[in-house]
Amino acid sequence: MTTDQYALRLDFARKLGGECAAMARDYFARLDTIAISRKGLQDVLTEADGAVERLIRQRVAEAFPGDFVLGEEEGGGGTGDYLWVVDPIDGTANFARGLPHYCVSIAFVAKGVTEIGVIDEPAAGVQYWARRGAGAYRDGRRLRVSPVDDPTMAMADIEFTRKRTVDEYVSGVKRFLNAGYEMRKGGSAALALARVADGRLDLFYHGHLSPWDVLAGELMVREAGGVTSGFSGLEKMARGGSILACTQGLWPSAMEIVAL
Repeated sequence: MTTDQYALRLDFARKLGGECAAMARDYFARLDTIAISRKGLQDVLTEADGAVERLIRQRVAEAFPGDFVLGEEEGGGGTGDYLWVVDPIDGTANFARGLPHYCVSIAFVAKGVTEIGVIDEPAAGVQYWARRGAGAYRDGRRLRVSPVDDPTMAMADIEFTRKRTVDEYVSGVKRFLNAGYEMRKGGSAALALARVADGRLDLFYHGHLSPWDVLAGELMVREAGGVTSGFSGLEKMARGGSILACTQGLWPSAMEIVAL
């Protein structure tokens, strides 16, 4: 794929992210009129999730008919060298309760490598985006992770997953707190990764996520000068896995805590 083709897809992804954010914002404004169902324990699905994902699939099919889409709600429509990995609304539990901490996450993967990431935060009217080798940005401002290298000065988002036991989570949280980290739990992995990239958080850890939760934000952290544990490879793409993302200076101590 040529540089021009990547540039074309980045422009497409940024415009699509804005369109999806507007749709999500419209649904959010009329929450009391939309359908909300349960997929599992503390796992909800809204009418908006499906509508936004269908819009993404439609736009990709129109613009790049040879590309494939892997989405949280409808899965994959085939595999190929060029794949869009999307979460129509990351932070659905927040969204469904009227909490504005949610986002739209879109990643473009070429031959197994994440090349483009776009995260739109509808409530704030903010777009984060990254291109491999070209940096990460919030709207027009280039992002850099924070300079924090001392756990006693660090702010971390450490999320819970039912893929792990409660005792495992509590034990991990204790290790972070005992090391001096301040902790938050925002409920949106993609937004937390974007916050690490822009320096408002210093670390993000989750014991088990799927690729649509991670790929766009992970690229942003790396392009902003941070470090991640990596979410590439066929096994993690198929089965999901853990993710650690943080500043360069926090990496050694964080790796000891999570023992990846």
